[in-house]
Amino acid sequence: MSKTVDEKNRCVTVGVIGAPGSGKSTMLIGLVKKLLATQNRVVVVDPDGAEEAWDETPASFKRYDDIEDVPDNFKGVVIVPYSAKEEHGTPTFPHIQSKMDKRLNNSEYGPWTNIAIVLDDTNSYARGVLEPSLEWLLMRKRQYGSHVIVTGHSYGEIAPMILRLTTLYIIGVTDGSPTERSDTIKGDRLKRHVAVCNAINAIRKKNPKEYPWAIITAEGYPFKGQL
Repeated sequence: MSKTVDEKNRCVTVGVIGAPGSGKSTMLIGLVKKLLATQNRVVVVDPDGAEEAWDETPASFKRYDDIEDVPDNFKGVVIVPYSAKEEHGTPTFPHIQSKMDKRLNNSEYGPWTNIAIVLDDTNSYARGVLEPSLEWLLMRKRQYGSHVIVTGHSYGEIAPMILRLTTLYIIGVTDGSPTERSDTIKGDRLKRHVAVCNAINAIRKKNPKEYPWAIITAEGYPFKGQL
C-alpha cells in the first residue's frame, strides 16, 4: 500500500473477512505494520476495546480511552473505542471527520490527512445504514490520501455500502458465504467470490492447522499487486 502525494488515486478500501480462529487478528496486525512503513499513522477503531490482540503489540501501538485524547501529531498506531453518543465519549467518526475535512478546518486540510483507518469488527457499528461521518470517510478517502481497512467475520457482517466501495478483499476461513450479500455482489463476480471462499475453506478442512488467506479484487480475480 505504498503511496506518494501524487498517487492518492491508489487509496483503497480493503475488506478483511475471516471467522473467529481464522488468524484474522494476527494477519491484520501484520498488515498494519506494513502500513507503518509507508504511511506512518494508523487509527484503529476497536468497537468495545476488548480485542486483546491490539494490546500485545509494539510500543508504537497505543490505546486511548477517548479519541479526543489522541494528539494531532500522533505517530504510529492509535487504538480507540467506538462511541456513537457523546455521553459515552467523543463520537468516533465525527471526530475523525473533523480532523480531516478542510471544511471544518478553516478551508485547510485537517491534521489527520494521509492516515490509514482500520475499522475492526464493523458489524458492531456499521451493519445496516451507515452513520453520515463514516459514509463520508469511505467516500472521501482518495481526496484525503487515506486507506481504509474494514473487517468482519463474514460477508453478511459488512454493510452493503461498504462492500460497494471495497477495492480489495483479503479472505480467510469463514462460516458465511458471499451469497449473503448477493444484493451487492452479483453474477459472475459472485461466483468467483464463492469459489475463492470454497477453496480457502477446503484448505482448512484438509489441515486444521493451516491459516490460509487469499487476496482478490472486487471482481473476484486474484490480486497481483503488492500491499
